[in-house]
Amino acid sequence: TDSGKKKKASIETLVHAVAFKLLDATWSLHTHPTPVVSLASNKKGKQYYEASVFPDETVLCGPKPLFLPFAEPGLDLGLGYYQGIKRFQSENGYNPGQIILGNHGLCTFGNASMEALGTTKIAVKAARVRLGALTSGGIQFIPDAIAMFAAGLVAYRYRFGVTSNAAFVPSLGNLDYKRVIFGLIFAWLFILLISGVYKLNHVNVTTLNLRLTLKRSVE
Repeated sequence: TDSGKKKKASIETLVHAVAFKLLDATWSLHTHPTPVVSLASNKKGKQYYEASVFPDETVLCGPKPLFLPFAEPGLDLGLGYYQGIKRFQSENGYNPGQIILGNHGLCTFGNASMEALGTTKIAVKAARVRLGALTSGGIQFIPDAIAMFAAGLVAYRYRFGVTSNAAFVPSLGNLDYKRVIFGLIFAWLFILLISGVYKLNHVNVTTLNLRLTLKRSVE
């Protein structure tokens, strides 16, 4: 400490170290909210966190949570945490906004204290929503395409200066939009090339739609 007093580090220190390294975060929160732990301790806990359940969770916590099975606190937890984040990044192309630790708790992150705390509050609310949904028929997730669009749109506005709230960094704020835009342009040019349509006036768009319709009907 600043006074020179020695204290033992938390057994969960590796969780925070991994977050700082892999998620480019300066704040890392690890908590044990009862609603989250209740779901994380359920036999079907992973299924309950397959996607987001309402827009605020989508934007602040990301389109898809990362659920990790129980690991003994310490080295096992730190290693599983590291491997889980790397796998999530590889499969999805963005960082998880909330990480659910099976039979354990919740992890959130940020580049400001209010960002990490705000994400925690939304994650806890989302857990309560899930519990409520389970008592009234089951959980209805937001479709992946809509979740990605909503989270991506807000993140795009953040990255390009439409919003400048330093305490609010969307989950997809780290996405490389130059590559996304380049990919969309490339896909558009490719479609024009294989279709033979080079001018998108009304007649050519109609022709393109007819060609694609006929092609699908033949296949």
